[in-house]
Amino acid sequence: MLKSAIIQNSPLRILDSTLGGGLGKGNLGLVTSAHGLGKTAALVHIATDQLLQGLHVLHVTYHKRPDATIAYYEEIFHEISKTKGLESSMEVHDEIIRNRSIMNLETYNLEHLLESLELRIQQGGFEVNTLIVEEFDFAAAGADSSARLKEIARKKNLEIWVSHSFEEGKSKEEIQPYLHAFDVILTFRPSGKHIHLELEKSHGRPVQDPHLLLDPKTLLIVRE
Repeated sequence: MLKSAIIQNSPLRILDSTLGGGLGKGNLGLVTSAHGLGKTAALVHIATDQLLQGLHVLHVTYHKRPDATIAYYEEIFHEISKTKGLESSMEVHDEIIRNRSIMNLETYNLEHLLESLELRIQQGGFEVNTLIVEEFDFAAAGADSSARLKEIARKKNLEIWVSHSFEEGKSKEEIQPYLHAFDVILTFRPSGKHIHLELEKSHGRPVQDPHLLLDPKTLLIVRE
């Protein structure tokens, strides 16, 4: 299958349609769940879809070795190539990794994040279209952290996706004060052998169920 057909037939087009065109530049999206339900896999699938469209992705991790994140990208790409029969898969692989940058930070200081972003853009010559911020700690970053992330998205004309984990058996009370700044919120919940993607906020519009699941075997987002 050609790359263009994979993009067009991706289940992420259903999410885009449900959101009225996707997350969109200047907007802030949140993926949240209890630990171990596939948030990183979902973010990497979203990022890989962007990369296949020729866009540039900066993926930020905290207190985590970059090679662990790279392994996720390799596995997601392998599954897409295998299940979709991607033609010239290694050529596509080499093409998209040039548009991906992975950065590890040791502090949730947003000034540090912004400085690192600027360095990649100005000194590294790396254009950024989508910023992935994995396992962000809002409390450690400060009371206005989500509002400031939204401001970065607006000023830099970026799509920013953020993930956050809450304790098993609990909901998102601890991050409730930060949710107002998000344009889109996805919560993952167990659903049989899969993980259901529950859309909780959609650009201020009435929320619809996109009927999407995360397959824990392939790590891919699939149709329900």
